[in-house]
Amino acid sequence: MHSLLDRQIKKTLASLKELSPEIEALLELIDDTYMQTDLDRTLLERALELTSEELLAANDELRAQRAELEREVNDRTAELVDTSTELRVEVAERAVIEQALRESDQRYRALAEYSVTGIFHSDPEGRTLYVNQAWSDITGLSMEDALGDGWQTAIHPADRNFKVSEWNKAMEVQRPMRGREYRILRPDSSILWVEGYAVPLLNDSGEILGYVGSIYDISAQKEALEIVQESEEKYRTLFEQSHDVVYISTLDGHFIDINPAGVELFGFDSKEELLAADLGRDLYEDPEERKRLVAVLLEKGSVQAVELNLKTRDGRPLIVLASINTIVDDHGEATAFRGILHDVTATKQLERELRQSQKMEAVGRLAGGVAHDFNNLLTAVIGYADLIAMTLPEGSSLGRHAEEIKAVSKRGAALTHQLLSFGRRQALQPKIVSVNKSVEEMNTLLRRLIPTNVELEVELRASDDFIKADPTQLEQIIINLVINARDAMPDGGVLRISTRSVDGKSTADKRLPLSGSGPWVQLVVRDTGSGIPEEIQDHIFEPFFSTKADSKGTGLGLSTVYGAVQQNQGSIHLSSRIGRGTTFEIYFPTVDERPEAAGDETAPIADLHGSETILVAEDEPAVRSLLTNLLLQQGYEVLVAENGQEALELARSHAGGVDLLVSDIVMPKLNGIELARTLRKEVPGIRVGLLTGYAQSETVLDTVCDFYLLKPFAPQILAQRVRQVLDEEVTSPVTPTSATG
Repeated sequence: MHSLLDRQIKKTLASLKELSPEIEALLELIDDTYMQTDLDRTLLERALELTSEELLAANDELRAQRAELEREVNDRTAELVDTSTELRVEVAERAVIEQALRESDQRYRALAEYSVTGIFHSDPEGRTLYVNQAWSDITGLSMEDALGDGWQTAIHPADRNFKVSEWNKAMEVQRPMRGREYRILRPDSSILWVEGYAVPLLNDSGEILGYVGSIYDISAQKEALEIVQESEEKYRTLFEQSHDVVYISTLDGHFIDINPAGVELFGFDSKEELLAADLGRDLYEDPEERKRLVAVLLEKGSVQAVELNLKTRDGRPLIVLASINTIVDDHGEATAFRGILHDVTATKQLERELRQSQKMEAVGRLAGGVAHDFNNLLTAVIGYADLIAMTLPEGSSLGRHAEEIKAVSKRGAALTHQLLSFGRRQALQPKIVSVNKSVEEMNTLLRRLIPTNVELEVELRASDDFIKADPTQLEQIIINLVINARDAMPDGGVLRISTRSVDGKSTADKRLPLSGSGPWVQLVVRDTGSGIPEEIQDHIFEPFFSTKADSKGTGLGLSTVYGAVQQNQGSIHLSSRIGRGTTFEIYFPTVDERPEAAGDETAPIADLHGSETILVAEDEPAVRSLLTNLLLQQGYEVLVAENGQEALELARSHAGGVDLLVSDIVMPKLNGIELARTLRKEVPGIRVGLLTGYAQSETVLDTVCDFYLLKPFAPQILAQRVRQVLDEEVTSPVTPTSATG
């Protein structure tokens, strides 16, 4: 290298350890220039023949060339310095980038290796190049097993074809892939659900270098989703099939959703119609009740088993038990109401009927007890009046007084008859009767009971059905209902009496009696009168309760009807609205028996004497005295006891034996039925006659007595029954007879 150039390089580029190719090329060019200059100088020095002037000129030219050469060298050297500086900066930047790349690669590998998400890397053909540990943990395959197409073996056989096809299609279109969820079959036969995602890696030219992606274990989410879906299906099933009303409503009173039970309960034709209804106006009896309920819900958040008075689309009242919760948003603001409604309308009606029945039963016991004691007194009064009348000559003024006493007593007996009928303690005289025939036979009487401005309509649509009932009580039922209807129409109207046959098995009428399934005969008495206020409808069957003026009626008419219906195994129901009239519906169970003709059993008392021994057991002194005097007057030997136990001891101790026991049924210490049973065992051939003011089981009486009488009774009736049972072999009780019939 030229010595001048060597000095300059050492001076300028001393800090560089190595030179780039560009600098080395520049140095070679400069070195060649110096060498050419030295060659030119040599040529000049050899030209000695040149003149001094020429030499001086050549020397000046040479200096000028030298100066130009030095300028070029300096310029080139400056360029070399700049280039060297840029190279140093570039080298430093490249070192920083290489360090960043090394750190980034380390971070990526750390993230990939320690990620809980399965990560994979594949070549452009989809063959796996790398999987992280999480991928191996999810699939159960090692990285060596997953390389190439080995990853496909981790897919459940049932999902493998569609998943591989999906992967191949994504590579064909060279787009990111988010495929369907699929199953992984692990080597231990366990199954996991996963979801995958992959994106292509591209170079600067847009060519695919490969794919990087991930898989997520979604088994827990899948199981939770299935649980939620199953829960939703169960909820939807319960929602759709529940017999209770399940709904969601807005705060302002419209249904958002409601199940079919609600559509049916409220009587709408479709769910859409019900969703359009206004709850307060269309479904609440009192819209203010909903406002009060909403206020409670917004304050407390829920209500449980609160009773609401609602109505159907056609206005029929409903009573429901409501359990409602307030739905709130993330900020705690109320957005809707969710509730369940349980229809208790029928239950409430049954509860009212039960309370009414219990109340009527209690009042009936009281009325029956009073009537029983009064009947004992009337039995003595009527009996003694008869005895007096029998001892007086015909036309005697005392005889007329006795007849007046009997007439008044019979009116009292009719009153006790009504009380006992209400209390279901009246002794029945049941017969097989036709309701249709009974109504027809009473037609003339009924028309006399109603004024001319009341139109009577009779429609008998029942088939030839028979019931077992006391004919007198059946007449009382019809007459009392007709009189009640007449008094409800002072300005005239229509009174309609109808009958029809009802098959309890094929009808859903909730008013039918609960016992038995029919068939039934329905008797309906309907008027177009003033109607009965709802607030007193629960009281109209109570004795002495009346809406009439004090001078009209006794208040026993409807109570007598109620008791008679119940006593004859029937059921009575009332429906009434102010200004629209009143309807009474009565149901009697039918029987297969047919009516039998009754015979005449009267006989003169003068022909009824005897001499047998009769044991009288009666705890009421007046009745006991009457029985004793009557039987003594007829010639019998009479043993008298105040109660059942005394009668039993008397029968056991009497030496002559006892032919007939005449005993009251209701007595202290030992009742008449137990007394009769005991004496039938101990005294062979003894006859038994029982006296009662209460209804008794005919089946029980048939087994213990030969006849029984209803109080009050006429002395002649008792004398006739005593003589009859002593003269004949009687194996069943004689039909009871009262003093009034």
